[in-house]
Parts: sequence; structure tokens; C-alpha cells
Amino acid sequence: MLCIFDASLLGGGEAGLWWGRIAVLRYSGREQNETMSSVAEIKQAILELSKAEYSEIVEWLHELEEDGWDRQIEEDAQAGKLDALAAEAWEAKANGTLMEL
Repeated sequence: MLCIFDASLLGGGEAGLWWGRIAVLRYSGREQNETMSSVAEIKQAILELSKAEYSEIVEWLHELEEDGWDRQIEEDAQAGKLDALAAEAWEAKANGTLMEL
């Protein structure tokens, strides 16, 4: 069985795929717990997953990435980094040149 979790949940550090540390534990029966720390080890372990486990990991990684984007957008908005874009959009709407997607 392969278990991937965000190590920052254990205390300290920011969560997220690229901000935090991801810990991967692989349980090989009753023998031992092995902590995987290299990308190569993680990739190899993923190749050994069943289809169901692989799908679960893919879904989890997508959710983690989406959460990271949401946090980044929120931080950028609070820091005023999007103010110029918002002003440009409001101006385009007022001028009738705003293109709807």
C-alpha cells in the first residue's frame, strides 16, 4: 500500500504541492515502513500502484494543485496584485469593449 500525505500537516510549514513537503510512505507487508524521499523512488512506487490506487493519487494531486492555485489567487488579490487587471476589466465593460468568455 502507498500512502501520500502533506507532511506539513504534522506541524509547521505551509501546505501545498510546491510550498510544503510531501511525504510518501510505502508499507511492505508487516516487515517495515520505508520513507521515500527522492522523486525517483516516488515515481517507481507510483508505477507499482493498482489502477484504483493510481486514480486516487491522480485525483488527490489535482485537488492539491487546485487548492494551491486558489490560495495563490486569494493571496495575490489581497496583496493588490490583481487590482490593475480588475480596473482594466471594469473600464472595458464601461466602454462596451469587454469580451465575454
